[in-house]
Amino acid sequence: MSKTVDQSPAYGPPAGRASPHYCNVFVLLVASLKSLQAVAERQRQRKALGRLSEHQLRDIGVSAEDARRCAAKPFWRR
Repeated sequence: MSKTVDQSPAYGPPAGRASPHYCNVFVLLVASLKSLQAVAERQRQRKALGRLSEHQLRDIGVSAEDARRCAAKPFWRR
């Protein structure tokens, strides 16, 4: 009788297969990065809105008060 030697690594997924656990961590990491990108983009847009002149705000149909209020929101608020 011959014995087969297990070729699986001591830690991590079995050889040739990705563990569902590792896949879930990757999905969570990607989702977190996308969320951070969205927050950064929202904050950039708010700051740009806050820098617009009265004339520019009128052109886009936003009141100065609405622009000020939006620009003053903390980054975590939508």
